[in-house]
Amino acid sequence: MNRVLPCGVVLFMIWGCTHTATEPKLEVAAALGAQATAISVQDADGSGRVIEAVTGSGQLHTGTDGSWRTFTIHAVKAVDGSVDGSFQWRVHQGQTGSKIKGVVQCFSVEGNQAWLAVVFEKAENPANIGKWARIRVVDNGEGMASAADELAIRWSAFPGPGNDPEDFCMDQPTGPEVTPIEAGNIQIHQ
Repeated sequence: MNRVLPCGVVLFMIWGCTHTATEPKLEVAAALGAQATAISVQDADGSGRVIEAVTGSGQLHTGTDGSWRTFTIHAVKAVDGSVDGSFQWRVHQGQTGSKIKGVVQCFSVEGNQAWLAVVFEKAENPANIGKWARIRVVDNGEGMASAADELAIRWSAFPGPGNDPEDFCMDQPTGPEVTPIEAGNIQIHQ
């Protein structure tokens, strides 16, 4: 759902698809403020055919401290099953806050929902590097008449036996419980 972002946050998204006779290619680029990410997928045969994508950014309030969070998600899956993508989460608390960035390890889509596993590569707290998060998103459509899109994120320990990101993506659990985003848009493309 498209919404106006308050507090001077600027959001734009470009969804482009270029085709040549031998190489269709999907590129996703987005920016939240000064942050920008571009993703391009090449499958095993080099064609770059994308079969699914999850993109979006926005903000919501979570927790008991009243702070707000911003996020960006960009994930694409090629026809051969390879995945490329990134996730950024930022907590804004007064004049301070924290930021964490990760790489999408896997994702799965069912209808208007997607499950993503992200392993953190950069974090202001070095103890979080290598840990992963379970992310579930719901795309509730476009336009002001649509319900707000929804997001859930749950931090996890380091990947390992009984705590496998791939299992989360394949199992598509009903949890974690999603929360409506207050501004922004999540899109699931199949």
